[in-house]
Amino acid sequence: TPAAPVVNSSASVTWQWSAPTVGTDPFGASVQASSGGAVSVSLSSTTTAYTETGLSANTAYTRLVRTANGFGNTDSVTMSTVTLANPPSTPSFSGVGQGGVTVVWTPGTGAAGAYAVIRSTTASQEGVTPLVSSTAFTSYGDSGLTPGTTYYYSILSYNWAGNGDVTSQPP
Repeated sequence: TPAAPVVNSSASVTWQWSAPTVGTDPFGASVQASSGGAVSVSLSSTTTAYTETGLSANTAYTRLVRTANGFGNTDSVTMSTVTLANPPSTPSFSGVGQGGVTVVWTPGTGAAGAYAVIRSTTASQEGVTPLVSSTAFTSYGDSGLTPGTTYYYSILSYNWAGNGDVTSQPP
């Protein structure tokens, strides 16, 4: 039985599955490419995950996982996911003035071109709602700021499947 693939980064995915469900005496497992590049790996019977590295950013991958037991019984499952987009550059700021600022960033290579801008008055930015989402622009003018208040900005990049993670923030 598959678990959802874990997208670790723009270049890494962990494929996960349960031990064989047919019969007893697990024999082995294999991971094979269905799409998104060549991989063919044979694994031990106790292995229930395989981390694949060296993948391309913002790219769809499909893998066929087969498990077998000593009696020749097999289970197989096909899993698909999309790697994350490469992160944009750390944001820079221009037009800093009374009550406003322009946040500027450069797209990462292989980026999907969709971003969200996050602003907070705390460095952790926990539970903050993006100011703007799914913008294809590489700058955002933020106004209505309170003079003397420190603001923290992060840029979230989305892959073409709409999944993203905060990938760029100033120190």
